[in-house]
Amino acid sequence: MPEKKNPDKVLPPIDLQKAIGDVNQAFDELNAAVKDGAYIAVGLGVLGLQRAQVRRVEMTRRLEAALREAGPPLAEVGRTVEAQVDEARTQLAGVARAVDAQLRPARAQLDEGMDLLEERLPVGARGVLHSVRSAVADSENALRHAVGLPTRR
Repeated sequence: MPEKKNPDKVLPPIDLQKAIGDVNQAFDELNAAVKDGAYIAVGLGVLGLQRAQVRRVEMTRRLEAALREAGPPLAEVGRTVEAQVDEARTQLAGVARAVDAQLRPARAQLDEGMDLLEERLPVGARGVLHSVRSAVADSENALRHAVGLPTRR
């Protein structure tokens, strides 16, 4: 015997305005998180570069003092300069590795959020977002190469 349909059973109404509002709110929150992550990454990069500049000034002062003290023996001055440059390079690489390690979790979270956003965008907007992400990645890789870190993707 065929089952009779009950006209009294109706699906609950769907409030499309509320659903669209929820999606817009989620995108707004994701956008804010992406901006915050970008600001943090740039800020940490600036702090790292400022620290490297301070170390450079300190090394320059040490070098000038060493040159005044060393006087004529050029070989000794050369060894002092090489040692100080190596020390500065080592310290800069250490700072860069520490900043990179601190940023790694935030970068992963930011990348995941950007991937999700990219999937939900219309095709034209995806292209724009992809271009922006590529430009940022190129800049980051140039900076990473300059401080001796491996490049990403």
